[in-house]
Amino acid sequence: MTDLSYPQRMGQILRQATEEVLGEEGWSSVLGMADASAGDGADYLNTPSSASLAGRSVAEEAKVIYVPAASRYLEGLERLYGSQPGRGIARRIGRACFPYGLREFGDTLGLTGTSFRLLPLPAKLKTFAGALTGLLHAHTDQRVTVEEGDGKLLWHVERCTLCLKRHTSEPTCDLAVGLAEEALYWLSSGKIFQVEEIACIARGDLRCTLRIDEAPIS
Repeated sequence: MTDLSYPQRMGQILRQATEEVLGEEGWSSVLGMADASAGDGADYLNTPSSASLAGRSVAEEAKVIYVPAASRYLEGLERLYGSQPGRGIARRIGRACFPYGLREFGDTLGLTGTSFRLLPLPAKLKTFAGALTGLLHAHTDQRVTVEEGDGKLLWHVERCTLCLKRHTSEPTCDLAVGLAEEALYWLSSGKIFQVEEIACIARGDLRCTLRIDEAPIS
């Protein structure tokens, strides 16, 4: 699984979100820490500028954002800032990723049209989950399944990009949790939902799973 990859645009979203939260120096510091722990990680994460990607579709891009580097990026956050603070920062970066991702892929996923915006919230959640799953299957090596029941939405991820080759005592895909939280906030026009990672490959589970309450907290 060492050749799993992401398109350049998704790597660019990660870079933009990191620089929003930590600044350019923070991005460089995290890359340096990832590089120090695993040799070539920073090379894979050094994404091109937005200008150089203008006018190119996802399908036209070479897959150069390799999964081991993305995993080392999150490990680099924890090494640089400490385990718990680093995971909190990863969650913030996940939230910051969503607006950039919406800007980049919203039209493609059908999320910006009036027909989608007028859907009731439960239908929005299902439509969004299906659209995102389709995007990941089409343009990445991730495999995602969505399960619904008892007022919960379970987002199962195999070949997880965020914890490949990591070994931790607790779930560690905090960036995905933050991304889901911000997506739900946007979908519901400002409501807060409970999102929890209940299984993680890095912890020894068979797959990573986010559990999302379909009813908002507030």
